[in-house]
Amino acid sequence: MLNFCAGGIVVGLLLLAPVMACAQAVVIDENTRQRARAYESLFITVAYQHGIDARLLWVIAYLESRFRPQVISPKGARGLMQLMPATAARWGVRNPYEPAQAITGAARYIQYLEQRFARRVDLTLAAYNAGETAVAAYRAGRTVRVGHKLINPFGLRTDGVPPYRETRNYVHSGTALLRRLSVGNPATTVVYTPAPRAEKLPNSEAVTISTTMRKSISYAAEAVPSRQSVSTPSTSRSISYQNR
Repeated sequence: MLNFCAGGIVVGLLLLAPVMACAQAVVIDENTRQRARAYESLFITVAYQHGIDARLLWVIAYLESRFRPQVISPKGARGLMQLMPATAARWGVRNPYEPAQAITGAARYIQYLEQRFARRVDLTLAAYNAGETAVAAYRAGRTVRVGHKLINPFGLRTDGVPPYRETRNYVHSGTALLRRLSVGNPATTVVYTPAPRAEKLPNSEAVTISTTMRKSISYAAEAVPSRQSVSTPSTSRSISYQNR
């Protein structure tokens, strides 16, 4: 009986994780923004090549390393995108400290995660943080053994995001950042700004940007992203962010 009660308490605490994850709004300092600008061209180019949202690469690089390419985590994740050695090898990254390789490997991984989890941004972020096996286990409500470790030992079924405090905070912060990097209409993720003497383009995601145009992803306080990732082909070289 005592074991059952203890297990119930643990389950209750795990289910409270989404509430505890409601952290304060993310404020990005200017030093971090300067580091981010060095990689935004790569984020957007690689995202376009792999059919994913460039904002996801930006957000993950922020959450994982604060745009520092030489970081090593206590668990052994490396580089700008904090790829574990097995993940780096899986996606063809020989040098995770080299930003172009790291971003390309992360883009391939994100593309795969989006396909596996129905293009849900919350599950893509959760899987990047906690692993795709954990997301699948909690999404299906089943227990999975990986080596000597049990994932989801109580067989909980969540919305798919594992009830780990770190992962819930990661997803919460990530989606909050995505809101800051979008525009007012959640179905439209870009704002087109004509360069001098350039003809203004219609407000359409389907339009192809010419070399005379620049495109930025801009902040809008009222934007509410869906769970679906919106991938927009891009020739932009900047991503803009504003703190509240």
